[in-house]
Order: sequence, then C-alpha cells, then structure tokens
Amino acid sequence: MINLKIILITILFACVTCVACEKDSTPDPNLELGPIIVSFNDILDSVRVESTTSFKINISRENYLHKFAVKIDTLFPSFEFITLKDGDVNKFVKSGCEVTLDGQSLKEIDSISTGEHLITFSNPLVVGEYILNLQLSAIDGFSCTEIAKINVYSPPVTVKFYEVDPWLELGIYDKNFYEILNRDYSYSPLSTVFKDKRVDTIYTKEIPMAGNPDKYTIKGRGTTVYLGQEGGNDFYFKEGIIYDQNTYALRPEWNTTTPSLSWQGQGFHCLDFWVMKERIGKTKYTISFYDFYGKKVEESITVIVLERNAILPDHGI
Repeated sequence: MINLKIILITILFACVTCVACEKDSTPDPNLELGPIIVSFNDILDSVRVESTTSFKINISRENYLHKFAVKIDTLFPSFEFITLKDGDVNKFVKSGCEVTLDGQSLKEIDSISTGEHLITFSNPLVVGEYILNLQLSAIDGFSCTEIAKINVYSPPVTVKFYEVDPWLELGIYDKNFYEILNRDYSYSPLSTVFKDKRVDTIYTKEIPMAGNPDKYTIKGRGTTVYLGQEGGNDFYFKEGIIYDQNTYALRPEWNTTTPSLSWQGQGFHCLDFWVMKERIGKTKYTISFYDFYGKKVEESITVIVLERNAILPDHGI
C-alpha cells in the first residue's frame, strides 16, 4: 500500500511539472513584446576569392518565446564572357558561392530561434559585392529585414612593359612569341635581357622609306609585356588594344593578332606597333582585360612619334 501511494504521488508530481512547463512556454499576455533585433558579429568587410569565412547572427526579441519564419535571399555577382574559336561563338557565365546557416543549406531552413547562429560563406568564385538579405517574421505579424554585405577581391595583377623587341632583339622569327618567350625567359628571377628595360613610354621617329629616300615613313616598334597573378590563371580579353582611332600612327598587334574574345596565358607576350598612318604625335594604348575571377584590369603604354630631325632618346621611360 505504501508503494502504491509513492507511485501515485510521483505520477501526480510529473503531471504538475508538465503543466508548469507548458504554462511557462506561453507568453504572458500582459507582457509587451519588444522589437525584433538582429545583429551581425565578426563579419569581415572583404574576403578573398576561393576562401571561407564565418560570422555570427544574434537574434533577440523581448518576451517572445516562439520561432521566427525565416527567408534568406542572396544577390551574388557573376562573370559573363564570350569566346570566339574557329568561327564558333561560346558564352559562359561564372558565379556562385556556398552559404550555410548553422551547417545547413539555406534551402533547408524555414524557421529560426532567438539566440546566436553561425553563417559560413565559402568559395566565392567571382569578385564583387555579395549580399545576404535576412527576413524574419513573428507569429504576431511583426517582421524584420537586415542585410549583410561582403566584398570579394582577387589577388593583384601585374602588368609590365619592357622595351625589348622579341623579333629584332631576341630573334624570335617564327611568330610563336608566347611559347618561345616563356620557354626561354623568366620573370622570377627576371631574365637579364629585361632588367632596367621597364617602360611606360617608348619613342620612334620618321625615317626615309627604303628605296625612296625622298619620302618618309615611321619606324615600327616591338615591346614585351608581362601579365601575372598569384595562382597562374589565364586572363580574359573582351576587347583588343584600346586607342584613339582618329589620331594614332601605329597599329598595335598582340602576338601577331588581336587578343579580343580570348583567354591569354600568364607570362610574356609580344606587343608590336606597326605603321599605319603618317602622323607625328603621341598615342596612348590601353590593355584592358579581366582576371580569372572577373576583375577588370587596365594598364597603358604611350608611343611618341617624333619628326625626322629629332634625336631619339636612348630608351623609353
């Protein structure tokens, strides 16, 4: 009889405890609910491509004991490029990164509790601004929207011009400039032939035409260009070399052709300037391209054409 009383008392106590717990999980109608407060902690302003970073989200609301419906929208940059090969035009789009909330894919999450949560941002493939739009909705109809932004960058790109003519000075006659330049010469350590030859401006002048010394033309020039970036990836040229078509004297040529709509390898390249117009003056030529992650890069070299009686400088500057 004593054992039976103990069992009944235990059952009764358990029931009372359950009722108390259920009552505690229900908000007191006399308590006013506070605003929804969302804060992002430990978030970095910028991260590198193909890296991983994490930051915390803290969600709170005074006197609120339920979960929030959650929706996270993302707005990520993309890198679109077109290539032309053997007459075929191909379009590609590169984008994306992986984002998880407390280890789960965003597609798997439809609700979230108050407290601290962890967002992990992994392997962004394109440079630019990545936006996370967090929307919370409470059962009483109140909502809150907060935005987190992360800028993604890629390693710096090196572009250097050298006053070294691959044809006249290095004897590369078969026009396979890229392969031979990068087979026979190095950037690190820099081959002796390129030392003290880096320039941003080169000079040429009028010279008598062969076989007709009473007429003059302009002497063309050749240079060597180095493109480099940590990782060794190729570079995308959407356009050719940019210059003023109304004032130029020399036409640029990249490895005997135009680089537009193509990927160009890291390393040394030949940039020739061929006479097209009999003009004296200065022209800026801009190499415009994108790195593997969609970052635009522009660097320029200036060619100055002097009149026939001018004395050419020993080298460019």
